Amino acid sequence: MIYAPPTEPFVMQIIDPILPQNDGFFNILPENKVIRLDDQPDGAFVTMKITDVAPLLCGMTSAEELYYGGRICIFGSEAIFQSRYDSPDIVKVLNDMFPKTITFNAEEYLTP
Repeated sequence: MIYAPPTEPFVMQIIDPILPQNDGFFNILPENKVIRLDDQPDGAFVTMKITDVAPLLCGMTSAEELYYGGRICIFGSEAIFQSRYDSPDIVKVLNDMFPKTITFNAEEYLTP
């Protein structure tokens, strides 16, 4: 569920090493629409593995945590900014779209 839609469209690349049908580029639009693209776009985009997309969508983790952990790649950006105030705008947009929340996920308590 998108909490706050983006003000400008952006492209997200999703990589799924288990199910290649999930791989692709998705245009995220301000109208709360997502369009799957047939080809790689020319412009900037965000790349994430499906294993990182799911916790972001569910509110288990924030985009900042994923970015600082090196699990969100920004096209054309070599460095990971170390300051919250210097992080790329797209990370802030993702945080607004999918805020971290209490999920009542028991998985972290069940692992040995």
